[in-house]
Amino acid sequence: MRVATPLYPKFLDQKPIPPPPQKIKQSQSLSSSSLNKPPLSPTSPTLQPQSQDDIKETKHPLDSPPSLSQSTTPSSLQFSRVTTGAKWEPIVGYCRALRAGNTIYISGTAPINPDGSTTSPGDAYLQTKRCLEIIQESLKELGADMSNVVRTRMFVTDIKRWEEYGKAHSEVFNTPEKRPVTSMLEVKALINPDMLIEIEAEAVVL
Repeated sequence: MRVATPLYPKFLDQKPIPPPPQKIKQSQSLSSSSLNKPPLSPTSPTLQPQSQDDIKETKHPLDSPPSLSQSTTPSSLQFSRVTTGAKWEPIVGYCRALRAGNTIYISGTAPINPDGSTTSPGDAYLQTKRCLEIIQESLKELGADMSNVVRTRMFVTDIKRWEEYGKAHSEVFNTPEKRPVTSMLEVKALINPDMLIEIEAEAVVL
C-alpha cells in the first residue's frame, strides 16, 4: 500500500521568522525635560471636575436670555401719542394714534361728532367720511396726512352696503398714488348700535 503525499507546500511546516527589531529614530526621542516631568495624578487640580456652581459662572453670556435692562429697540426710536380725552381711553387703555419712528398707527375710528354723538345714524356714506376726517386730524398732529396712509381696515355692520362705504373711501384716496391697501370686514355689531362703520389706519412718514 502506498501512502499519499500531502498536497500543502513544505514551507507551511517551517516556523515563522521574526521581523528584525526596529531602531528608534533619534528624532522621535523624548527630551530630558519631558522624561523628568512627573505624570499627572488623579488628584491634580486640572483634572478635578467642575462643580455645578463653577459651570454656571463660566457659562457663555449668549446662552442666557437678555435681562430686563437690555433694550431690544434702537435708542433713536421715538414714540409720540395723540389722545382726545375721551372717557373710553383710560377705561380701555388705548390712545387715538401712536407714532413709532416713521410709522403711525391709528386706533379704530368711529363716526363720532365733537359732542360725542354718532354722526348721521343710518347713513353709511357720511359715517365713513366722518371716520376718515378724524383719521386725517390725528395724522396732522403727528406730522403726516392722508397721502402717507399705507393701509386701512373697514369694519362694517352690513357688508351689503359696501358701495356706500367704498364711495367715501375712494373720494379720499382718489388717485393711484394715494391708494392704500385695505380690507372691508363685516362684524356683528359695533359699540353703539347707531354706528355702521369703524376704520383703522396705518401710515408711514418718509
